Amino acid sequence: MDISKVAVSVIIPVFNTEQYFDRTIGAVANQTLKNIEILVVNDCSLGNIESMINEYINLDSRIKYYKTPKNVGVGGARNLGLQHATGEYVMFCDSDDWLDLCTLEAMYHAGNRENADIVNCSFYRDYNNGGKKWDCYYSTDYVVNGQTALKMLAHQYDYGVELCVSTTNKIYRHQLIQNISFMENVCYEEALFNFCAIQKSAIVAFIKTGKYTYYKRLGSNLQSMTMKHIDDYNKVFSRIKVLIDMDGKSKVSKHTFIAYAEYFMNIIIEQIYESQEGEEVRKRYIMSLLKVFDSLVSLEDYIDFLGIERFRWNLQPIMMHNGERLL
Repeated sequence: MDISKVAVSVIIPVFNTEQYFDRTIGAVANQTLKNIEILVVNDCSLGNIESMINEYINLDSRIKYYKTPKNVGVGGARNLGLQHATGEYVMFCDSDDWLDLCTLEAMYHAGNRENADIVNCSFYRDYNNGGKKWDCYYSTDYVVNGQTALKMLAHQYDYGVELCVSTTNKIYRHQLIQNISFMENVCYEEALFNFCAIQKSAIVAFIKTGKYTYYKRLGSNLQSMTMKHIDDYNKVFSRIKVLIDMDGKSKVSKHTFIAYAEYFMNIIIEQIYESQEGEEVRKRYIMSLLKVFDSLVSLEDYIDFLGIERFRWNLQPIMMHNGERLL
């Protein structure tokens, strides 16, 4: 290993998570992979975070500090970090999360061994109410090509393993993402970034060693559903649709887009039921969401995507009454 070069740039956006910062920065700074740089981006956070960061800078020369001129959201803060990253690979770590100390070393070695553009580690959720669960768990190492990985991301087919939509349990080859950026101040910005990155990738690797832990705080942004989430879903997937159209409207790409849009629509429906009470309120949200999906995917394309047989079985309950067909 060439210790003179930066193996991985770790970008940590910070916004009002001062109470968790010690745990996060400690987990990154104490990685067994030492030739890393840590780019902390203060997104106009309130409180004493700047003095905390300066204390760490005095202790560790690998830590670099940047501040956004205005609040631009996690996507905008990551973009600022990307402008200054010099590593062979880039990782995004949220400022209230942490990773096992061997994680970066295992991911970096896998990336070089497999010549991978993207490397994934297992992704674990730790809820502040005591709940815990695996989102993505990899019991073995394996690799897939970029086309397969994109279909895994979209849940187009069941490959028997998850590819998390999160950008945080991954390292990306820096050269791969040089011309990719996050949308600012929107939810689901990772959906666009990962779609673009994986679409460009040749090899995507998964490793059993290491783990990224996502600390899910009840009441956080994605836990509290508003109409902005639906508007942002529209913005993100409209952008992806433009990219698909520029790609030549191939059936495979179009079907992958529909599967991806449908998958996220189902995630949002689940969030609506978790965060909103009352059938009328839920109905209003779901109707707004369905209108967005209808603007993204035509009925003709949706039937083509489902296939006439699956479409028929989706309608079957509606067509039956007392065990007899109505049509």
